[in-house]
Amino acid sequence: MRLRLMWSVLFLVQVSAAVVAQGAFRTWTSSNGQHKVQAELVRVEGKQVHLKKKDGSLVAVSVEKLSDADRTYLATLDRGGRPPMGDGPDALKKIQADLKANGMRVSGSTVILVAEGDVSRSFRAVSDLRKKLVTASRGVAMAQQQEAEIKKQTNGLIAINARLNAQLAGINPNDVASNNRLVAAINSNQSQIQLMQWALKNQEQRIKAIRGSTNDVREDYIDLVLKLRKQIDTISQTYKTMAEDSSVKTLLAQLDRVTGKSHTFAESRGLQRSVTRLEGLEGEILTESIPLRRQGSTFHVSVVVNGNHKQDMVLDSGAGIVSLPHDVAMRCGIMITANDRQIRLSLADGRTINGHLVMLDSVRVGQFIAKNVECAVLSREASNAPPLLGMSFLGKFKFQVDAQKETLTLVRVNVSDNGATRRPRRGGSEPAPK
Repeated sequence: MRLRLMWSVLFLVQVSAAVVAQGAFRTWTSSNGQHKVQAELVRVEGKQVHLKKKDGSLVAVSVEKLSDADRTYLATLDRGGRPPMGDGPDALKKIQADLKANGMRVSGSTVILVAEGDVSRSFRAVSDLRKKLVTASRGVAMAQQQEAEIKKQTNGLIAINARLNAQLAGINPNDVASNNRLVAAINSNQSQIQLMQWALKNQEQRIKAIRGSTNDVREDYIDLVLKLRKQIDTISQTYKTMAEDSSVKTLLAQLDRVTGKSHTFAESRGLQRSVTRLEGLEGEILTESIPLRRQGSTFHVSVVVNGNHKQDMVLDSGAGIVSLPHDVAMRCGIMITANDRQIRLSLADGRTINGHLVMLDSVRVGQFIAKNVECAVLSREASNAPPLLGMSFLGKFKFQVDAQKETLTLVRVNVSDNGATRRPRRGGSEPAPK
């Protein structure tokens, strides 16, 4: 192709007076790119090109002072000022076929890559998956609200039972009627408490299932966004590479001659809008790698409880919730009340101990904060048990442990119904300010 171009330019230089058939106006550019003119090619004489501007004035320009694109255009012309393939619909069809064979197509006055269509299809897939993620996230939030209401009602019933038992202890033993009335009320209330605890257990299982499916959708969404970024970056690099290809320049020059219009090879406005839109989606995906400390077969991570209590904890994705030994909980300002539900927990050594279920205001690891995190405060008999960072925190994020690099990578997607990055609501999860 380069030999053909050199021969053609040499031919133009050697012709003493080549008259060129009149063509359409096109943009002619100087070799340094600083000067442009809309003009019609009139003729080529020796080393000069004679152009006719729209106002009718003539201008002569040295071939050597024209841009590579203009020289390539001139190289396609024969003695009659026509491209070797001739004019007409057949010539245009051939050029369009050649463009298609090279992964290009005409869009208005721009020649674009056919691969841009793949980006549009990928965006549709991302949008569909994003809607599913918004719906799934809303389902988790609603389930958690229902759980909070069940807990509130259960705690209310427990408080009532405590008052009834206090009244029972203070009545006259000979007052059989009052005694029977209080016992009946306590038994009835206890039955309701058992029903609420059963409902709470079922709700916890339901939340676990919903959260699991939400995590799957979230991970698929993140993977698709990352693939879309790679796809767009590849297309942008292809534009840069092909723009310097002499065969592409020749095709554009032939297209300009046959259509009588000036075309550019560049990314479409649609792709440029896609880049901006992708940056918005990427802004919703927050990620950080947190260093871990290995001790034997376990990893430890620095955690901040309730905003200002720093605590070293064992990373344990097998633990359903965060757990703290009694003395550690006290140092973090966590007090057990009569309303906190008693639970039974299994330790790693096989023992089963008592504990209380409390709600931590916040748990922070690195820049990631989760609010309203369930935590088990162990009884005093488990004073030697390590604090565990379990799934009541980890489950709010996509996470990955790299044992070789000794890092914990947390990823959070903050999505809202309107598609814009939003500030997480109270009770949700959010990145901590740096």
